[in-house]
Amino acid sequence: MAALETDGVANTNIVWHAGKLLALEEGHAPFELDPVTLASKRPWSFNEKPVGPIAAHPKIDPGNGEIIFFGYSADGMLPEKMSYHVVNRGGILIDSQLFDAPYAAMVQGFMVTRDFVLFPIMLLAVTMGEP
Repeated sequence: MAALETDGVANTNIVWHAGKLLALEEGHAPFELDPVTLASKRPWSFNEKPVGPIAAHPKIDPGNGEIIFFGYSADGMLPEKMSYHVVNRGGILIDSQLFDAPYAAMVQGFMVTRDFVLFPIMLLAVTMGEP
């Protein structure tokens, strides 16, 4: 888990949630920045509850302020395992689940309705090493 929290580049998206400025990228934990100086502070683990990699494009519920996010490759390099998380407006992790996708995929986005969360799982072909 340490590499998930420390080896990332956090260069894809920035979100403000629960009084924290968080830099995000696809394969690591969010990284907290100082909102005034933009100095790096630390990987953010939602009050010491690490959640593994999270995708860079979470959703914030405009009604209750919760942030909803997911991670793919949640159990190693390109497995079928994905994660789903909800953090309340105060920054407390209130829901965290792992589930199996039908196959390994790089999941770029997701949809959230009042009653459902939908993950488009599209086929991904990976070649390791020389072609």
